[in-house]
Amino acid sequence: MANDPAPSHRRFCGQDFVDSPLMSSDTLNRILELQHLYEGGAITEAEHHQRKAQILDRISGDPATSRASQVGVGAAANTGTDLNLAVPNKNTHAPVMVIIPGGSFLMGSNEYQNAKPVHRVTIKSFAMGKYPVTQREWKAIMGDNPSFFKDSGDDAPVENVSWDDVQQYIQKLNARSGQHYRLPSEAEWEYAARAGSQGKWCFGDDENKLEKYAWYDKSGNTGTYRVGQKLSNAFGLHDMHGNVWEWVQDVWHHNYEDAPKDGSAWVADGKKQERVFRGGSWVNLPLVLRSADRDRVAPDNRFDFLGFRLARTAP
Repeated sequence: MANDPAPSHRRFCGQDFVDSPLMSSDTLNRILELQHLYEGGAITEAEHHQRKAQILDRISGDPATSRASQVGVGAAANTGTDLNLAVPNKNTHAPVMVIIPGGSFLMGSNEYQNAKPVHRVTIKSFAMGKYPVTQREWKAIMGDNPSFFKDSGDDAPVENVSWDDVQQYIQKLNARSGQHYRLPSEAEWEYAARAGSQGKWCFGDDENKLEKYAWYDKSGNTGTYRVGQKLSNAFGLHDMHGNVWEWVQDVWHHNYEDAPKDGSAWVADGKKQERVFRGGSWVNLPLVLRSADRDRVAPDNRFDFLGFRLARTAP
C-alpha cells in the first residue's frame, strides 16, 4: 500500500497549521469572529492572541480534530444549526463574514445563452457576508433607510439601492472600519452560492426543497423577509437564493466568452452602462433563483427587490 501523502501546511492569521481535509470553514470563521471582536473593542489584544492560539493549538499538526470540526458547515445546511455565528463589529457596524475556502468550479449553464459557455474558474479564499446587508447595517453607516419594505424590519435586507449607492456605502464603511470591503465578483458570487453543488440550486435539482432555503414567489409575494430564517448552504451563507437580488462588481457581458478564469471581476469591455446582479428575489419563480441565473441593469437604478452582500479578501 502506498504511503499517504504528508499533510501540507497553510498560513492563516500569522500562524501555520496543517491543511487537513477535516479542517473546516467553521474553524476559520471562529478565528474571523475573534478578529471582529478585537476590532470592535469587545476584547483586548492579549485576549485576542490568547483565544486565537487556543483555536490553532487544537488543530496545528493534528488532523484528527473533533467531530464538530469534521461536520463543519455541512451541518448548518443539513440541520439548520448555525455553526458559523460570528459577532458583528459594534463600533463599525460591519456585517458578519464567513470564510469561503478557495477552489475551482464549473461556472455557468448550458441551459441559457447568457450563461454559456460553462467554464472552469479557480477562486482564491475570500470572506463573504453571511447575510445580505440589512436595513440596520445600512442605516448605521448612511444615516437613512431607502428601503421600500421598512415594515419588514431592521433585520430585513436593505433594498431600493443602486450599484452607485452601494459604492458610497462601501467607501464609508471602509473609512470607518479600516478594512477593505467590496462587492463580490460574479464568479465569487456563483462559487459561494453553489457551495460545491453543480445542481440548479445549492442543494441540487429538487425544486421541492427550495422552500427550505429561499423566500420567493411561493412565500407569499409580499416583500422581503428577515435574513437568516431559511437554511444556509454548505458554506454557511443564508439567502443566496431569493429574498433580494444582489449586486456584484462586474459589468454586463452577453455570455462568458473570454471571461476571467481567476475569479476576478470582469470589468473590461462588455456593456459598461449595465452592472450584473444575482440570486433572484421574493417576487421571482424558482427558475430565476438558480445559482447560474444572471441579470443586469444600469448602475443608477433602484428596485424594491434588489440589495447586496459584501465580500472581503481573506485574512
